[in-house]
Amino acid sequence: MHNVKIIKDDAVDVLRDLDRPDCVFIGGSGGELDKITEIITQKGTGIRFVANAVILETMDEIRRIMDKYNASDVRMVQIAVSDIKAVGSHHMMQAQNPVTIVSFIV
Repeated sequence: MHNVKIIKDDAVDVLRDLDRPDCVFIGGSGGELDKITEIITQKGTGIRFVANAVILETMDEIRRIMDKYNASDVRMVQIAVSDIKAVGSHHMMQAQNPVTIVSFIV
């Protein structure tokens, strides 16, 4: 992939030195989602954000960020995964935590 640059590090530490991205994928923000968004939006507008949320507090934080930056082209999908669990001689699908994926442009 010639047009994808993966940086595995603490976002707040490395984002300031990077050029304006076209798109940012955020997962496991450690409560720093607002700070990460602030740093990225200082680089310009028209940047797509894709964020994953498992807990309701992250969903609320994403909603506040979208309101704060007047986000457009908002898309949201929730996915769920179930594992098979043996229950005696039968098998049951046991639900895992759903993940909500939110995409928006600021």
